[in-house]
Amino acid sequence: MIKTHPCIDIALVGGGLVGALLALLLAREGLRVLIVEKKIIRDIPLQNQKDTRNLGLNYGTVQLFEAWGLAEVIHQQGFPIQHIEVSDRGHSGVVHIEAKEENLPFLGYGVPFNHLLAFLQNQVLACPEIQCIEGEVTHITVTETGAALQVGEQIFNASLLIGADGVESIVRQKMGWTLDEYDYQQTALIGPITMSQIQCDKAFERFTREGPIALLPNVPGQMTLVWVLPTHLAKVQQSLPNALFCQDLQKIFGYRAGIFQKIENLVAYPLKRATASQIYEGVVGLLGNAAHLLHPVAGQGFNLSVRDVLMFVEVIRRHRGQKLDASIWAEYAALSGSQQKQMSGVTHGFIKVFERTEWPVKALRNVMLHGLEVIRPARKILNDVMIGRM
Repeated sequence: MIKTHPCIDIALVGGGLVGALLALLLAREGLRVLIVEKKIIRDIPLQNQKDTRNLGLNYGTVQLFEAWGLAEVIHQQGFPIQHIEVSDRGHSGVVHIEAKEENLPFLGYGVPFNHLLAFLQNQVLACPEIQCIEGEVTHITVTETGAALQVGEQIFNASLLIGADGVESIVRQKMGWTLDEYDYQQTALIGPITMSQIQCDKAFERFTREGPIALLPNVPGQMTLVWVLPTHLAKVQQSLPNALFCQDLQKIFGYRAGIFQKIENLVAYPLKRATASQIYEGVVGLLGNAAHLLHPVAGQGFNLSVRDVLMFVEVIRRHRGQKLDASIWAEYAALSGSQQKQMSGVTHGFIKVFERTEWPVKALRNVMLHGLEVIRPARKILNDVMIGRM
């Protein structure tokens, strides 16, 4: 027998990083929040040891977490980045971004994905204003007063419904919205790699003919590798013995970060750019990767999602004491649309420029990197992207 529950303020499908963060901030605004998640992990800290992702949080994102009182895990488990080096293999152009030159205490942080997720989800489970339901949404109905979603034998009613359930969003699918995708035909190989040199506070972004390579600070003696390759080459690298993998990486990356000694827990993620055909209709809308998925070249995917959360909560504050209705989503879309398009264009542009192999384009890239290093106004544009001041 189906049980129907009384109407709450906001139902949120997806309890990952974006969903958990948003739920916490909405609860602080005095709203009653429901989270629907396929699998609720009760004893966290590291529920998936094989997930070795390290998130790059820019300075702007860390500032927001500090303002929200949620930066404890970042400072305790993360690794501050003081220097970023951007280079193009086979060319002399190099850009150095320094926290000291920007008058900042740091440029960003490298934070283990699992630690941040565990921290946020534990905060959610301890919050009395947030109800967590385990299950999958099977049906969504938009009503005159809000939205109704069915989970198993239960129906939950809410004034607003938010899909924060990733690129394969059930909310998007149930609403009949399509996904505009661009397949890069690339795969990101990600894992902690042991180094001969300790690079505690430096990150690297190196563009190569095959794809970009990023290194983020990790525990002393290790860095987190993100190696983007055409999918067929990524499969080859995955199959290699450890020594040969490190040898090939060394040939392509060079020795600027030291000697690569051992890769562990290597995982592969196919890469694509994806944008929902629409991000809201009436009282139902999408946030985070459910609305947009970026290439990881500039490391800005989660940072953009945090900005989404910030803007949505700001709109909620403006409507404090008023009815939660479709005007919330309309105002949010007007606020966030330009920033989302801008960041998507920047990351896509990086890939398109640096994957070209024609000598005029390569020469122009080299001149561009030299210019970014010495011409302050030009470099400020790159710095603003990397630091989170866009």
